Amino acid sequence: MKESVFRKSSVENLSKPEQLNTYIKSATPATWAILAAIILFLGAVFAWIHFGCIYTRINGVAVQKGGKLYCFADAGELYRAKSSVKVTVNGKDYVVDNPKTDPIKLVPDEDAEHSLVMSVGGFTSNEWICKFELGSDADNTEDYIQQAIVTIEEIRPSTFLTGGDHG
Repeated sequence: MKESVFRKSSVENLSKPEQLNTYIKSATPATWAILAAIILFLGAVFAWIHFGCIYTRINGVAVQKGGKLYCFADAGELYRAKSSVKVTVNGKDYVVDNPKTDPIKLVPDEDAEHSLVMSVGGFTSNEWICKFELGSDADNTEDYIQQAIVTIEEIRPSTFLTGGDHG
């Protein structure tokens, strides 16, 4: 007779009916907790991809002078903007449709305003910047100068991942 590939004791243990009543432990609570954490993480990533936004921001300087509010920003960075930009000053947002004005070279010795813009905005001498009008700050009628945040681009992660238009 031919010898079996399996051991005799193993074959006998398989055929015992007592073992049919025992439960097979497939997953521990720790395994379920890890699975729940992974599902939660993937859900958060999915939500961020569809509802989140990636911003490209640069520093600028806001100057209110004579009732008009102006913004100074780096010309090279500003020219990366596709269309409009959002400027935040004192928690208030201003949308500017075409901020790409002719660049100005910062020369602090020739203009006192340039010196102020350099000190507040961290710009250097002979740097090219753009100056554009934001309107007026109705909450504050006094002249002032302070930092501003210029958002030049907003991209949805889903658009970025699919290679769509980033405008």
